[in-house]
Amino acid sequence: MANISRQELAVGRHFNLINPKPLSLRQLVNSIRRKGYRVHYVPYGLWKKRLHACKDTNVLSILECLFEPGTSNNPGILRHFTGKNSVYDTSNAKALLKNTNITCPPVDDRFIHLYLNYFHKCGYI
Repeated sequence: MANISRQELAVGRHFNLINPKPLSLRQLVNSIRRKGYRVHYVPYGLWKKRLHACKDTNVLSILECLFEPGTSNNPGILRHFTGKNSVYDTSNAKALLKNTNITCPPVDDRFIHLYLNYFHKCGYI
């Protein structure tokens, strides 16, 4: 974004930066497990119910509103995370990054574990 924002051709245009090889939730969970963290799947409905139940004790409960299913007039953010109606045009970003050495790194175990190590160091996990 910093590189793109300094280019005159960027003025008045929009830019989507999306990993060309997205990581599935299952791949993410498996990577976290390989790092030694216990992660359990729960059905979405149960997860939402638990999130709602902890609204007075968990700061993340404020995020509950982000996971509404949406309507055709207001699709909501959930559809973007689940792949429904998600189409991102990255051609503007690709064009302005074409002659640079800037690339999108793969989201693999090394990448995920780097973040987990940082979160652990900071005391978040």
